[in-house]
Amino acid sequence: MAAGAVRELRVLLAPGSGQAWGSPRDAARLRLSRGQDALGALLAPGGIHLEALAPGGGGRARGCALQGAWADFLWENTEDCDLQTDKTKIVALSKNHELFVYEFTIEDGDCNLIFLHSCKEDTLKKHLEVKNINIFDSFDGANLANIDVALCQGGVQHENRSSAVTSPLAAVKVSYDLSVAVIINSSKSAISVDLNKYFRQFPGHLICKRDSQSLPVKPPEGLDEDDLASSDYSMELMSSSFRVDRSWKAHLSALRSAIRKRRPHSPNLVYDTNLPWYQYFTHLEDHDPLIYETPEKVLVVVPKAVWCVPSKPLQSSGTTLSDSGQHWKQICVEGPQEVVKLECKSVTGVKALFVILTNDERLTLALWDFESQDVTYYHFSKDTVYVDCNEDVLLCLLLTEHGLSLILFGLTQEEFLNRLMIYGSAGVVDSVCHLNGWGRCSIPIHALEAGLENRQLDTVDLFLKSKESLFNLSAPCSGPEQSTDSASQSFLKNLEELKPALNLLCSAIRENDIEPQSKHFSEQLLNLTLTFLSKQLEEIFVRTEEPDKYLQKAADALTDYIIELRTFMKNYPRPQINIADVGSDLDEDLPAIEESQMWEKLTPEEVIAEAILSNKMPEAQTFFRMHQHPAQSLQEFIQTGLNLVYDRLLKDNTREASELLRNMGFDVKQQLHKICFYTVDKHVRDLLVKVLQEENYFSEKEKKMIDFVHQVESFYSESFQENKEIQSLSRTFHM
Repeated sequence: MAAGAVRELRVLLAPGSGQAWGSPRDAARLRLSRGQDALGALLAPGGIHLEALAPGGGGRARGCALQGAWADFLWENTEDCDLQTDKTKIVALSKNHELFVYEFTIEDGDCNLIFLHSCKEDTLKKHLEVKNINIFDSFDGANLANIDVALCQGGVQHENRSSAVTSPLAAVKVSYDLSVAVIINSSKSAISVDLNKYFRQFPGHLICKRDSQSLPVKPPEGLDEDDLASSDYSMELMSSSFRVDRSWKAHLSALRSAIRKRRPHSPNLVYDTNLPWYQYFTHLEDHDPLIYETPEKVLVVVPKAVWCVPSKPLQSSGTTLSDSGQHWKQICVEGPQEVVKLECKSVTGVKALFVILTNDERLTLALWDFESQDVTYYHFSKDTVYVDCNEDVLLCLLLTEHGLSLILFGLTQEEFLNRLMIYGSAGVVDSVCHLNGWGRCSIPIHALEAGLENRQLDTVDLFLKSKESLFNLSAPCSGPEQSTDSASQSFLKNLEELKPALNLLCSAIRENDIEPQSKHFSEQLLNLTLTFLSKQLEEIFVRTEEPDKYLQKAADALTDYIIELRTFMKNYPRPQINIADVGSDLDEDLPAIEESQMWEKLTPEEVIAEAILSNKMPEAQTFFRMHQHPAQSLQEFIQTGLNLVYDRLLKDNTREASELLRNMGFDVKQQLHKICFYTVDKHVRDLLVKVLQEENYFSEKEKKMIDFVHQVESFYSESFQENKEIQSLSRTFHM
């Protein structure tokens, strides 16, 4: 028995909203609606509180309550209900044994309850009878099957089964697919029953079915033996090929039925051991509620296709139930705590989940593995309540002081996020990480591969954003030089590890750029990748005055990627000229530049401005390389371009300044916003405030800051006189 050896993963889905009922432990029972958009709480002090989980209006909708003494409640659970509407029904049982039906709606951010029906105690008593473990038809109430628990235990013979069950049975839980039942006794022990195997070994326990060989072939009472209906009835009991209805339609119908029921290895037999046990029941339209008044009448009813009852398995098919070694499994917790309540919440073909409440009011989850027979326990605090969900949704939800949480077993955070990325969306992953305080999750490269294959740009964007934290040089360091070197080495190491992903992105851009129908996707992918690379390159030269050897190597690698990808930009001349090797021999052959004669007559700043505006930056770098000018370096080239941007702003030329930023690969609004808040030039600041206000780019906090600065300047206008020294100083602004 494993006692909490494997840690569970707790995922917060909805933060606590200050529940009206107070602490989660005040809720005796919690139930999630079928649409998973509302949560109901049966309160121990009294009343039922209902709260919407989905946002409504300006936030989460306000909850509502049913006052009074209630014993339990259920959400509507019909498969044909419309999950898209903002309404559902609940059934509430009072402690006076009266039943009430309400409609729950969400309108304009408010939850409402509308009374629909009620049922008195006397009416309910007519429908409730306590029996042993029986299975009933939900359509007409017919008793369909019985399970003899003693026959399910290993080593128990048929004649000794009466003394095999020592403790009274307390509860039973059946899996959603009706394949497995878990039975709990009063001693807090459980046993699992494979229902398919059980009813194949004991077909007589299917009450509505009887083997045709053990039933007399005679017509029902009141039916003439010479009547055609009597012949049809007799044919249902005999596996004969003779048919009264010899029409072509009847022939095709018989062939279809035979094919569907044919056993794979025995084509002459219409018997399929792969069918689940409940498939041997008659269809609902074959039931007549009047027939099933007494067990005696049930025995004489022979449904259609009765020869399809599950036969006893062949000797070679394996062990029987009693030989399979099934035993009662004790479900308990270690320590002095006493188990006050034990419930089986969910069952699948391989596992069962139990909720254990102890006398210290703590909640424990027990996960029972049928194959290994191990029970793993997961302990939680006092302020934790299990949330009941719909049977067809295998979720383990808990309400804690932090909010509604999902519990995942045998799954790490990284594995969960990987699957959520593949089967969900990048936006959902980002929201979950933010809600749980996990920061930017590290998305694996295979998720990037899936995103590229499925053309999911949000996945690519989240992948790149998740890597940004690896290249943060501004994080505080404890030591001086040693910490700086460590940060630089870490930056370079992380970049080396990211190269396979960057190569994958470059390859995807190159392949999609070839196909005309994929050109748009390639351009969007190019924009995301270049933005990421430029941001990391900017991080190096903004955060450090002089890059060390590690950062310089990283900058060179980033520059190589940018130069390679820049060839896929619009209006870029092809084929490209690779000028990355700055330190190569100066006597090497360099390509001729058409603009050389014109650029010879211009200043370096004019050449850079003209090259940026005409998208001829590589040619300009080659030109500067011929003249051994520092602008042959991309970093120097970009810095000069940024100085030119500031010059244009001093001259109120926001159009050309924006064009320079855009062609250099920067986010125009982001850079103008940065200049606006860091420049000491009042004229430039006021100009950019006006431009960005028209774009509604400022946050509310920034708007207040701008208003405050304007008020201060209006009071002390003499302190803000422009002078040439400040202007020349501001020209050296680095972005």
